[in-house]
Amino acid sequence: MIDRPSDGGTGLRAGALGTFDTVVMEVAGCGPAYTIVALIPGLIAAVGFAAPAALLYCAIPTVGIALAFRHLGRLDVNSGAT
Repeated sequence: MIDRPSDGGTGLRAGALGTFDTVVMEVAGCGPAYTIVALIPGLIAAVGFAAPAALLYCAIPTVGIALAFRHLGRLDVNSGAT
């Protein structure tokens, strides 16, 4: 059961996250963008003009996995939880 404030508001309570928690969330948020920026030039250098095709080819299983998790999330909300 989730404890909710008595005023009916939802969300994170004030002061729930400390400085360390905030830094961890910021690093986790910028990680994917940094990975893309760091890897795309290497991909282009390795395969040249075939880079868009390689990215699209790799996107097919990723989209399938995302759709599968969306479906699992509709069946059981906690199915993707660790």
